[in-house]
Amino acid sequence: MGFSDWLGGTKCAECGQKIQGPRVARTVMGASVWVCGACDEKQKEQRRLDTERSAAESAERRQENEAERQKRVAEAAAAIGQRSDVDIAEAMSTITLREYDGFFKEVQPLCGNAEFNHHAAFLYFLSIATYAFRKSLGVQLDSARLDRIDETAARYALAGFIHGMFRKIPGFVQTEPIREKLLSKVTENYGKVCEVHRKNVERLWELQAEKNEKGVFAYFLRPAVEWFGQSFADAPVELKTRMSQAAGKALFKALAVGDSLQQQLATLGSFVNREIDFPAPESWILRHERPFTYYDPASPQYRLLVSPGVPVAGSEAPEALVRRILVAVAPEAVCVPLGSDRAIAHYKTAVAENGQPKEDHHWVFAESREGGGVLQALFTLSVVEDRADSSTTEALVVSLGERIQQARFLV
Repeated sequence: MGFSDWLGGTKCAECGQKIQGPRVARTVMGASVWVCGACDEKQKEQRRLDTERSAAESAERRQENEAERQKRVAEAAAAIGQRSDVDIAEAMSTITLREYDGFFKEVQPLCGNAEFNHHAAFLYFLSIATYAFRKSLGVQLDSARLDRIDETAARYALAGFIHGMFRKIPGFVQTEPIREKLLSKVTENYGKVCEVHRKNVERLWELQAEKNEKGVFAYFLRPAVEWFGQSFADAPVELKTRMSQAAGKALFKALAVGDSLQQQLATLGSFVNREIDFPAPESWILRHERPFTYYDPASPQYRLLVSPGVPVAGSEAPEALVRRILVAVAPEAVCVPLGSDRAIAHYKTAVAENGQPKEDHHWVFAESREGGGVLQALFTLSVVEDRADSSTTEALVVSLGERIQQARFLV
């Protein structure tokens, strides 16, 4: 306080009046000043009001943002609900397989030469993933439809998992177990463990709410023991900890799958073949054009490719045309006339893929309309196989052969 303050009394820097009672020191632009008690209280009240107003504005913005978020979620759920069960199930299985592959690449350094039970790990991952999908889809879809989608998605995902395992088997031969039987067995096993995994996850949330650290640790310990087996038992404490953390990675990666569902569904275009009236097997889906590509997600080892040809005007008979086409690709193929105006030929190609044997089936089909030798229809059809079991292949070939004879071009 300077001489002027002593002489004339201290003045308030806010109101300019002589301070009679309590005073409060303030620093304004580096200079020390005094403020009377009344002005100090006014400043405190103003700061309180500003803080409350700011908090209220922030809360309002949060409410608006949450309302917008909920609106977007509802719109997305409604859009998803308009898609078919097969579309949703296929998207779910694709995401699950992709995310599991990403999870394993993250934990693979832990394995090294150690054993890893892919079957048990994938059943766990799939159980949690379908649990997460169900939570996100439950906004729009009823439980009965969710059950159907869950069942279909699990079958697709398990078929894809089996297919991936078969592709990695060195020296695969056709005496390996038939995939359909293996899929049936694995699906049955999945049904038994899925509910257990989901109940355990619900219990995990309770343990976390209770701050039960021992219970949480025990939850992640169990899958680590099951997945790594004896390698876990023999591992030092530090490695055991990292193996248990791998179970945590699987849990949270599987729980996040719902975020990708809408984007994945957007990639699944459901096409209609307007050029060929082709009664494909009921479970097969048309997903691509040029060539039209049909497939069943539960049989990922097969692709059915249908390539329309340009109608040819001329006097050449269908049988002669088919034979001429086959000369270059399959000179020993047998052409079968289906009447004077139709002909079909079937041939096989055997080309190794990734060092593994496979067998692809192809058909060439031609038809003339209303006689006169004018060719109005031509297409080729191929069942592309990837190391499929021979007995399953034969059944598929017979089924398709019967359907091909009923096919018609829409001209």
